[in-house]
Amino acid sequence: MRNTLPSFITTKTGIVVTDRILKEDFPGHSHDYYEIEYIISGKGYININDVQYPIKENTLFFFTPLDFEKIEIDGDVKLLNISFCPEWIHESIATELISYTVINDYIFPYTERICDEYRKNKRFNQTIIENMLTIMLVDISRNIREKEIKQGNRYDKNIRKAINYMHLNFKNNTTLNEVAKITYLSPAYFSTTFKKSTNMSFLQYLTDLRLKYARRLLINTKMSITDICYNSGFSSFSNFSRLFKEKYKMTPKVYRKLYSNPTTQFQKPIDYKIE
Repeated sequence: MRNTLPSFITTKTGIVVTDRILKEDFPGHSHDYYEIEYIISGKGYININDVQYPIKENTLFFFTPLDFEKIEIDGDVKLLNISFCPEWIHESIATELISYTVINDYIFPYTERICDEYRKNKRFNQTIIENMLTIMLVDISRNIREKEIKQGNRYDKNIRKAINYMHLNFKNNTTLNEVAKITYLSPAYFSTTFKKSTNMSFLQYLTDLRLKYARRLLINTKMSITDICYNSGFSSFSNFSRLFKEKYKMTPKVYRKLYSNPTTQFQKPIDYKIE
């Protein structure tokens, strides 16, 4: 996956660290990269994929490129924000990061240190930043795995690797042979194993990812439905419309009219107010 951090950010390894004070609600949005928001102080709610979570001290929110978030605050909210691309993450950790998660009462004692290392060009500062972020990612991966075990979903490492790759590349022309190759399995064996593990065929799973993403774009953006189709990974508008109607029992146009909220829509990437 290419480095898709915002154009106003430039880093050698694709990691951006900022401490921020959020002074107003933040509309629905998504990113083409991973993001961590660690709450230092403040109250409110974060809506993730239509599920609402309370904002409170020492809560960690982890987002993948599939996720949409909307923030509603009750007074100023101080947080640590870390945006990063997957290239530098150790593969064994990266394959675990297949869903968003929320960790309550998470104590991260290096908030000031990681920000200080990022701001100042000290010797080996990038190594320190990566190691501190890796600690957080290990804790995040453990939390994701624990939730999956409770829900009865225990994927082996090959399926996790495939799912992670699909989540990062669903907008592209991703094929079964391509994904099978990264797992070092034959396409036929991979196809059988994937369906047994997820109860969905490779194509069904990929299509479902794209449809869910398109649905969130319909609700949260002013993009045209045609642009949403192609930005969600579909190559045919007629195919997109047919599949969307099959899943949601209405056309994309009708769905947008029923469920979109103009007050939460965005057209261009926007940044938090930084104090």
